[in-house]
Amino acid sequence: MRHRVLAAGIAAAAAVAVVSGTAMALGPTTYQRPPEPSGTPLPPPSSFATEYRASVPLGPSVTLSGPTPDVTATPSANSAYFLAGQSAPIATPTPTTAPTPTPTPAPTPIPDTVANARAYARSHLDARQFACVDVLWESESRWNPRATNVKTGAYGIPQSLPATKMATFGRNWRTSPKTQVSWGLQYIARRYGTPCQAWSFRIAHGWY
Repeated sequence: MRHRVLAAGIAAAAAVAVVSGTAMALGPTTYQRPPEPSGTPLPPPSSFATEYRASVPLGPSVTLSGPTPDVTATPSANSAYFLAGQSAPIATPTPTTAPTPTPTPAPTPIPDTVANARAYARSHLDARQFACVDVLWESESRWNPRATNVKTGAYGIPQSLPATKMATFGRNWRTSPKTQVSWGLQYIARRYGTPCQAWSFRIAHGWY
């Protein structure tokens, strides 16, 4: 019985298996080396494909043409495509023109007149003190920047003595009402404190 089973197994192993339509012997046959190729050259390939392409129309031919890429050309800084060996150049910023500043107009100079000198004194004093200095210098020089005391040499609106004291406020002290008034206000403040005290002294002594 054992011999029959072994024989059936050998017979089954020797059966022919069909794989993808190809018959292949699977039995325990002796390996045989395939025959060596003979010296006869192989036949030339068939010309059927060439003859077929020649006989079948393929439609009109289309020729694609275009510029040949220049490897040495510098790519655009905004391009996202570069040839081999190229790198994106550094984009040069576009210079912006700074807005032209509007020139500040030069202040209009105030004319150096007696009226403006009086307004200058009024701007530095209250109403009572200005009234005192107004009557004081009216009695001394009548607000004349060239008034001269022939006896003493006192000069100008505040009757400076000597006259050259007013040079500390400007080289134009001889003719400038503004320079003379500026010096006179300082002189009164340092010597009397206020124009009204200076006027009181003037009333009592005839000079200040």
